[in-house]
Formats: sequence, structure tokens, C-alpha cells
Amino acid sequence: MPLYVLVPLAAAIAVIGYYLPLLGIPLAAFLAVDIAVSEIARRRATTPAA
Repeated sequence: MPLYVLVPLAAAIAVIGYYLPLLGIPLAAFLAVDIAVSEIARRRATTPAA
């Protein structure tokens, strides 16, 4: 995910999490998992086959 998308998205999640704490925790967890999965997929796609 590009940084110019990730920063506003993280800010929006932080605001939502501030006002709706029970909703904010699962959203933050989803964002963390989504970023981790996309990073792994990106690295696997750019790694040359041995």
C-alpha cells in the first residue's frame, strides 16, 4: 500500500478508535494483519526464483 494512502487511513482509524474504542481495536488489528500480508506477498512476488 502506498504511503500516501496508508497515512490517512491510519489517521482515520485512529480517530475512529478514539471515538469508538470497541471498534477501533479490531480495525487496528485488521490494518496490521493486512499490511503484514501485503508485505509478505510483495516480497514473494519480487524475490527471484532460485
